[in-house]
Amino acid sequence: MRSLALITLLAPLTLTPSARAQEPKPADKPAFAGPSEQGFLLPNGWRLTPAGKQVLLTDLPLNFLVDADGRHALVATGGYNAHELTAIDLATHKKAASQSTRHTWFGLALEHSSGRLWWSGGGSSVLHNYTWKDGKLEAGSDFPPALKPGEAAPPDAPPAGFRTGMCLDQETGAPKGQLGAGEFFGEIALIAERSRTATITALAPCKLLLLHKDDFKSFMDAHPDLKDAVRVAAKRRLEELKA
Repeated sequence: MRSLALITLLAPLTLTPSARAQEPKPADKPAFAGPSEQGFLLPNGWRLTPAGKQVLLTDLPLNFLVDADGRHALVATGGYNAHELTAIDLATHKKAASQSTRHTWFGLALEHSSGRLWWSGGGSSVLHNYTWKDGKLEAGSDFPPALKPGEAAPPDAPPAGFRTGMCLDQETGAPKGQLGAGEFFGEIALIAERSRTATITALAPCKLLLLHKDDFKSFMDAHPDLKDAVRVAAKRRLEELKA
């Protein structure tokens, strides 16, 4: 009977700690996206712990180049906030210069000998022009120049469209050509039956449609209006090559 009495007395004592362990914990403080002690908290709840050193820029860095002497990186950002072109000193990891504009996208090209920069203008249908020289980043005139209200575009103006990637002629330091969604290339070789006149480099993932020579001819014969438009484009591009 003494053993039974002893067990009866111990049972309540052994249950007390378990009951306390099940008490609800105080709620965690709300967390917001941004830097934290455990890393950078993203809006979806994930955390990033970047390696090395970081330079704070505006959102969505789409492209970057290193200048001719290898001392600076030129970074183009085109996210929700300000679209900026920033020169970063690679030795000090500090911003050396910055320029801001509207409507930009991925294309970024640097003419090394002169320091001239071209940045694709996205939905604005232009190329933004800058000069990076002696540690200074200066804005130039957009290409093509903006039209005044009611002014018609000149006949030789490039077609309007979303400016995405870019191709730069390093010999002349000028954009040789820029293609956007819905545009085409390779027509000169098919129409004139000659070797290609240019090399196209994709600066971003692309989806392309390929037409072989026979299919191209059949398509042109079936669509005379498109045939005329393609011939006009081919003539203009040949004239640009001769210029």
